[in-house]
Order: sequence, then C-alpha cells, then structure tokens
Amino acid sequence: MRYKFIILILILFMVGCQKEPTPIPIVELSGDSEITIEVGGEYEELGAIATYNNETFDVRITSQLDTTTLGTYVINYCAIVNSSCVSEVVRTVHVVDSTSPVLSLNTNSAIVIEYGTDIKLDDFIIAEDNYDTKDMLDFHFSKQIDYESIGSYRLYFNATDSSGNQSNTITCTVNIVDSVSPNLSVVNHNPIEIEAGIDELPLNYFIYNDNYDALEEIKIFIENEDQLEIGTTQVNIFAKDSSGNLSLPVEVTLTLTDTTAPTLAFSELDDFTHELGSEFSNEYLVLYDNYNQYDDITLNVTGHVDINMIGEYEMSYYAIDSNGNQSGSITKKVTVVERDDTLNAFERYMKDHTSLYDPVKFVNTYLYDPMEKCYRGLILNHNGGYDLAYYFFLDNYPDGEHVLRKIVFVNPSGPNIEHVLQDDIHEYVFRIPVEYAIGFGSFTVLTYPHEENNVTVEYWQGSFSFNNANNLDVDYLLTLDLKPGNCK
Repeated sequence: MRYKFIILILILFMVGCQKEPTPIPIVELSGDSEITIEVGGEYEELGAIATYNNETFDVRITSQLDTTTLGTYVINYCAIVNSSCVSEVVRTVHVVDSTSPVLSLNTNSAIVIEYGTDIKLDDFIIAEDNYDTKDMLDFHFSKQIDYESIGSYRLYFNATDSSGNQSNTITCTVNIVDSVSPNLSVVNHNPIEIEAGIDELPLNYFIYNDNYDALEEIKIFIENEDQLEIGTTQVNIFAKDSSGNLSLPVEVTLTLTDTTAPTLAFSELDDFTHELGSEFSNEYLVLYDNYNQYDDITLNVTGHVDINMIGEYEMSYYAIDSNGNQSGSITKKVTVVERDDTLNAFERYMKDHTSLYDPVKFVNTYLYDPMEKCYRGLILNHNGGYDLAYYFFLDNYPDGEHVLRKIVFVNPSGPNIEHVLQDDIHEYVFRIPVEYAIGFGSFTVLTYPHEENNVTVEYWQGSFSFNNANNLDVDYLLTLDLKPGNCK
C-alpha cells in the first residue's frame, strides 16, 4: 500500500511539471494577397493580423520590394511567438509600367538640318517616360531620311517602351538643306568675248566647287546679264549651286558682241487665211533675237491685204535688229475668205482676239510647258467643245514624296467644290458646274502623305478667272484637264 501511494504521488508530480503547448497563431493578410502598382508609385503597406485563442500576436514583415524597378516581389508576414517567426504567409506585389511615353519636338516649325552635319531628327525629339530613358524606347518611323541627300521629308513616328506601351504619334517635316556657298576663283585673267544670247562663259577661266553639288550642277553666270550692252566692260561673275547659294563675286573683263541676225518665221498656228472685214495684223509672226527685245527690232513689211475683198495677197517680211543684223525674207500668201458664222462662242473669241482657229493647237502650243510637263493655263470644255479659257497655276511641289490628293475650288457665294483623289497618279479630270465659273474665284490644293490620307500635309493656293462668263447654261459642266507633272 505504501508503494502504491508513492507511485501516485510521482505521477501527479510529473503531470504538474509539463510545459504549456506553443501557440500557432493564424496570420491573415489585410487586403489582397496579390497587388499591382505602377513603377515609381508609392506602395501602401496594408499589413496582416495574427491571432490565437482571441490573443493577438505581433507580425513581422520582411520584403525586398523596390517600387522603382519593374518586377514581381514577395512580402513575407509571420507571427512572433517566443521570439520565433511562425505561421508565415506571403503577399505578391507586381511592379508594372502601364504608362505610355510622351513624345514632342523642341521646335514648332519644320525641322531644318544642314547637309554634312552630324545633326539628326533624333536631336529634335523629346521623349518622356516614367521608366525608360529615351535610348531604351523603340522608335517607329513611317519613312527613312537620307541625310546624305538634300530633300524634304514628311513623316510620322511613335515609340514603344520596354513594357509595350505605345506613345502618341508625331507628324513633322524634315528638310535637309544646303546653305553653304560654292567657291569660285579666276585662273585665266585674259578678257572674255562672248556672243550675246549665244555663247556660254568659258568655264576653263574659272575654278569652282561646292560642298554638295557636282561641277555640272553649278551654274556660272554674269551679274545682271540681261542689262549688259554690246561692248567691253568689267562684270561680276558668280557661281550658284542647285540650292541657290551664291559664291563671292569675281571680276573679269567681258566683251559682248552681237553678230547674229534675228530669227523670223510664221507661227505654226497660221493657216494663211483671213476673214472678210476683220482687221489684219502680223501677230502670226514668230520673231526672236539673241540680244534685242521685240520692240527694238525693225520689221519690214512688203505687200497689202484688202480685208474687204476676197482673194489672195502676197506678204513678205524681214527684220533688222539694233546692231544692223538682218534676217532672211519670208513670204506667204494670205487668202481672204468669207466670215465663218458656224463657230461657237469660244471659237469666235479665239478667232477675233488671237487669230487662232484651232483651240487644241492653241492649248498644246501655248499653254503646255514641256520643261515643267504641265499646263500653265488650261482650256475648259463642254462635251468636247470649247466654251471659254480658264487659267490654272500651281507652285512646284517641294519634294517628290507626295501626290496630289485633293483640290478645292472655292465659291465665294456658296459651297465649295472638293475633289478627293484616291490614287497616286497626276492626271485627273475635274468637273465644275458653270455657276462656279462666274467672275473670279480661288482654289486650294491639298496633299496628304501616303500613310495618313486624313491628315493635311501641305497646301498651295492660286486663282482663276472665267472671264465673267455669266451667260452660259447652268446645266453645263466644264471639265478641267490636268496633265502629269508639277506646275509653277
């Protein structure tokens, strides 16, 4: 019995000496377990709560979060029990960049870059981004610029940052220009003799070069050449490159001669007929001289046309310039015929005012400019017949990159007429109601880049006159034909 009592006491003693069990708190995050924030922004710590049997425990937070660097970060939370970290939970934080870059230019006007310099379009671009630097952005340009050639470029561009955010789009004009003057010097100081209007300056008298143009593209010319008089004088010589830059002048002795006779011929539009009763004139003649203006040339006429009697009359002509040079003699037979009452109004106007019976020949001979490959003045027609003259002018395009996309005929007293062009050619026909052809008006020509047909790039303006043709039927449609090429 005594032993059993001792054993019971030992058991009770052992039970009474056991430790309390270690608490295992539950850690709960405040807020979401996964959070996304913008790079460079502020992270607000929401914390966590640790509890066990209604008892609250301190929470330890450990993190390597860097809000200035993109990436995914883990924030660790655990309850502190007896100086130990237990019941760990995590929060995931994504630091992202969803902000688009902002592009701008440091100029409000067209960008001008001097040929031969190290300046590039990039030097004018301002790029602002919340994370990437400018050189980290991926730029996309609608066309490439050839900095080794003079020209004008209309382009647009944008940029994408390393997170794929796309910037705004910038449209600009970049002009690669040459403003450096050519060099010119004299190597032969002997007097120069040239025939007025015939001879070119002997280039072997000079040494010249340019920073951009080849020698054949540099023009050597005499200052105020059109004002020179026959004889010997001191003149200034200049070199001009294709951009219009002038060299410093050099002085030479120049003898200008005129031993060339005038050129006299009949116009190809002259059919050698004349209407009965109409005033006779010599406007069919083509007269040219290498030195004199028309009024300084003496035209000698032999013969007479009786405008009141049908028949044939012989007329002879020769010309003498102010320096005594005489052309050869030309002769024609003029036939006086009955008045043609079948001509329409336009043909009659042409017949009475210009002595030109064939309007098609008039257009192709007088209005078409073969050098510029365009019509400087045009003829409006109605159903293939000509009603009145219409003159149309365009400045040269500044480059070869753009096409004519829209032409607007402005009506001062009503709605404008717009023609939008959907192709990339330079030959169009515009139909204009004749009520717009009363008096005077103006037009605007708009061009667009190929990539953005809804954005105006450049415009040119001009004027037109319909000779107050207010007696035409308003149902008529007049047609304006544009030939390929640039007009000026």
